Amino acid sequence: MKNKIDSDKIRLWRKERYWSQEQVAEKAGISLRTIQRLENGGSASYDSAVSLANVFEVDVNDFLIEDGQFENSVEKQKSKSLMGLKMSFGIHAAGFVIGMVTLLLIDLADNPSEWSLIWPIAFLVIGIVSHGAVVYMVEFIEKMKREIRNLESAG
Repeated sequence: MKNKIDSDKIRLWRKERYWSQEQVAEKAGISLRTIQRLENGGSASYDSAVSLANVFEVDVNDFLIEDGQFENSVEKQKSKSLMGLKMSFGIHAAGFVIGMVTLLLIDLADNPSEWSLIWPIAFLVIGIVSHGAVVYMVEFIEKMKREIRNLESAG
């Protein structure tokens, strides 16, 4: 039976000890390829998991992940990333509004009959539209991936 390993914990514990993947493999009595696979999200036999737990002096359950738990963890991380992207867009949009109002006030105060700051305003518009398009595309792609996964698991 294969067990899903929390690859982030394995990598973190290894780096905290300043060990190479080769050193961990040697100490655990498993192959380097197994360590590489585990750090890239692969699964391991229970014996390999126990060997790693012994090397890191932790309980084997400290880094085993149940299937549903792993999916939830990945989904949470994707959700956080998307939320961060949306927040960066919100910050960009707020800066855009402040910048536009400032440029318009400067333009009106300087010479109300001439729009000398039209080009900086145009570049700000291009920037905010581009950022919004990227956020929309990433959100759309993630939604499509979720729908595909749901269809695959249902069928």
